[in-house]
Amino acid sequence: MHTLFPTVINDIKGIENVSGPLLFSIISFSILFSAMFQTMSGSLQGMGKIYIPAVSVFVGGIIKLILNLILIPIPEIKIYGAGISAVACQATAFFFAFFVLKKNLHIKLSLMKYIVKPVIAAVVMGGCVMGISTFLLPKLGNLPTLVISIGFGVIIYGAMVFALRIFNREELSSLPIIGKKFR
Repeated sequence: MHTLFPTVINDIKGIENVSGPLLFSIISFSILFSAMFQTMSGSLQGMGKIYIPAVSVFVGGIIKLILNLILIPIPEIKIYGAGISAVACQATAFFFAFFVLKKNLHIKLSLMKYIVKPVIAAVVMGGCVMGISTFLLPKLGNLPTLVISIGFGVIIYGAMVFALRIFNREELSSLPIIGKKFR
């Protein structure tokens, strides 16, 4: 990276102590909220609430700006503040859209069932995959470790979905291939 952007890197104080993988690990949590927000946006737009997704992103952007201004100057946090604020931005946009959707659907949308439990399953899966990758990488190299980690990730997430009872019997029976076993 230093050879690609030497002037930029030299102008950033304290960049030598930044861990790229840690920064990307922090930012990766924003993907969870971003993916869920995209689903909420489509639902809201389908209901005719076309401005709510834009307002959600705007509010999230304000949160991101404020957190960037507060966190990045702190010497212990530095550029990690940008990652933290990215997660806060996406989470804010998602929760704003979620509560508007919940209010307008007039049905019970459980935050525990649709948000908390899937996030717990994802965190457990991510921790297990990180451990598996750390163990296998020196022994097998990149590609085999990646393939094995993805396979275990799918199995672990699936097991967590069942362990946390994210789906009820009716929802499981509607799934294409395995649904027949639950009817």
